Amino acid sequence: MMTDAMDEAAAQFMRSQYREKMIEHVVIAELWKEAWFRRQTVLEVLRSEVDGSGFDLLLECNGTQRHVQLKASIQGGSTRHQNINASLAARAGGCVIWIVFDGNQDDGLTSLHYLFFGGGPGRNLPSLDEYKVAKHTRANAKGVKGERPAIRRLARSQFTQIDSTANLFTALFG
Repeated sequence: MMTDAMDEAAAQFMRSQYREKMIEHVVIAELWKEAWFRRQTVLEVLRSEVDGSGFDLLLECNGTQRHVQLKASIQGGSTRHQNINASLAARAGGCVIWIVFDGNQDDGLTSLHYLFFGGGPGRNLPSLDEYKVAKHTRANAKGVKGERPAIRRLARSQFTQIDSTANLFTALFG
């Protein structure tokens, strides 16, 4: 018999793709507001059609390009690692933005915080070869979880905490 908490968890899981896209749109809107209203500049946003190249967005502002892989998790959640596509290191200005959001269903997203992994504006990621190779979440028929050679597992401690969209914009573009 399922409890109300289990029903809610199942419903959240079923809607997770919607939540992920909504958070992506909110972050883009926040970055656009920062660029337009506070910095009087234009931020270009291009989306990757397929997530095979290691990035979700290409952001460009004043000649600086950032290939961005987006990750998200709920504040207070148990996520301690993120799996990162190693090919992101070969992209101009490659970086990872880990969005930490509150999960208050009554008020919506009332706060966003960010964790950032990447170099400064105009700098590429260092090679990700030194990081642990990620494993598949499901085991094969022999019970072995195979390695995912193109994916690296980065601990939360590898990321820099950023408390506002203004500071995230500075980390991205200076």
